[in-house]
Amino acid sequence: MVALTQPWPTADGRWFLPHFNLPHLERRVLAVLDCEATPASVAAAVAEWKADDLEDAIAAAGACGGTVRTPEEWLAHPHGSSLAARPVVEIAKIGDSAPSALPAGGASPLSDVRVLDLTRILAGPTATLSLAEHGANVLMVTAPHLPQVAPFVRDTSHGKRSTYLDYSTADDAARLRSLVSAADVFVEGYRPGRMSAHGFGPEDVAALRPGIVYVTVNCFGSGGPFGMRAGWDQVAQAVTGACVVQGGDRPQLTPVYLCDFLTGFLASYGAMLALARRVREGGSYHVRVSLCQSSMLLQRQGLLTDYADAPGRLPPSEFERYAVLDDDTIYGDLKSLGPVIRMSETPPRWEWTTPELGSSRPEW
Repeated sequence: MVALTQPWPTADGRWFLPHFNLPHLERRVLAVLDCEATPASVAAAVAEWKADDLEDAIAAAGACGGTVRTPEEWLAHPHGSSLAARPVVEIAKIGDSAPSALPAGGASPLSDVRVLDLTRILAGPTATLSLAEHGANVLMVTAPHLPQVAPFVRDTSHGKRSTYLDYSTADDAARLRSLVSAADVFVEGYRPGRMSAHGFGPEDVAALRPGIVYVTVNCFGSGGPFGMRAGWDQVAQAVTGACVVQGGDRPQLTPVYLCDFLTGFLASYGAMLALARRVREGGSYHVRVSLCQSSMLLQRQGLLTDYADAPGRLPPSEFERYAVLDDDTIYGDLKSLGPVIRMSETPPRWEWTTPELGSSRPEW
């Protein structure tokens, strides 16, 4: 569905990006547009709508999409203005607990730090991959019926374990609560409000495990008029102006999922800052990052649009310097780009092979 998840012209001379990249989202978007899943049909359907009206209709249907705005339009929008007034990484204390030192004696900064990873499809998994690089014990929690993107699973699961739990059932929810009670970090990337509806919101988890660091990864961030909407990298690029910066008069997505990757790294950074606060002063913490904030940060820093001349390109010889070999995985023999950061005393690495989804028991 990559050919469909693109900016399309609207009836009011603007552009709109609908998100089709998962089956259930595709069905919802097609129901709003009342069209077929072909470029010609989507283009014709979008052309019948005013951009902001379609944005609201897509959100009301529980689907994902966004009006393409210029950076200036986004900063003038109530939600863009709200985000601009907030930190890129938000860390809020949500509960009290005694100061708690990190486990001692490990070879890495996060050795034996227990991380529950309830995320899928790039930004969240990138966050927990980064924590695993620094030694964290990461347990991915998903369920067989949840949609996945196989290449993303393969490329972001290094050094983790994986288990199946369906927290919407009583038995599995009880098992997840047991895991939470012995965890240090809880990372989730679900639609806003969903975890709270099932008893695993920030305050719920902090009550189960005082001293927890709860990390929320979403599209639109906290608060603001779009705060309860779901979205993806492409939607964040559209609404914040990145598509216009990239494509000019004909908006385009960037060649890489830049919001996803940066948001993941910012989430792991926030989690580590919160763990350090727990060591010094105790407490439970809620870390919040968003794809839109990452896009806005990239634009403030200067978003490159000509990648052929980008500094620091990685030629094959340099790739080999950072390559990690992982043989006999469920995906075969893998050669991946390993941790790029170099630390003299505690070099980042992945301790476990890339797992098959659901291959571990739900236990620490």
